[in-house]
Amino acid sequence: MDWFHEFRTDENQALKNIYRLYRKECIVFARRKFGLTQEDAIDAFQQTVLILYNNTVSGKLEQLTSDIKSYLFGILRLTALESKRTSSKTIYPEDLNSTLSSIPNSDPEEESDLVALLKSLLPKLGAACRQLLDLYYYKELSLQEIASVGDYSGTDSVKTQKYKCMKRLHSMISEHLSIHKTG
Repeated sequence: MDWFHEFRTDENQALKNIYRLYRKECIVFARRKFGLTQEDAIDAFQQTVLILYNNTVSGKLEQLTSDIKSYLFGILRLTALESKRTSSKTIYPEDLNSTLSSIPNSDPEEESDLVALLKSLLPKLGAACRQLLDLYYYKELSLQEIASVGDYSGTDSVKTQKYKCMKRLHSMISEHLSIHKTG
């Protein structure tokens, strides 16, 4: 199958085919080989597909020297290792929610640096990301519920967007911390 032609003619169908053909096998591989949880394995697969997609549409990847499965597993190895490496350093939104909600409306000077930073960065995420993160982490809606109330084609779309939003928030935090370390 010519994946590049399929991406150029109907990228949605190409992504559906990749999910249909490789999702289960990739998730099982990530769980067994790297000891990821089901959710982390799914996230790693989502990130893998996103990287494939971005590399293809940007023109960075124009041909494969191996088959698509080998390429996917190569990316998956890297994303699974990165997931494993950063899992102990990740700040989970559930923890942030309890931290933020435990602070009565106090002056910013009395808040911890992290809480103040989060309160300043969350509005900069954009309305769509804030709404998605609010629905998932704070209102605890399932991916299916979010897909039905939002403008998403399905749960995989919600999960991909959630990943992008969290990655953007993480980047914003990292950027802020690096600016203040050097400044």
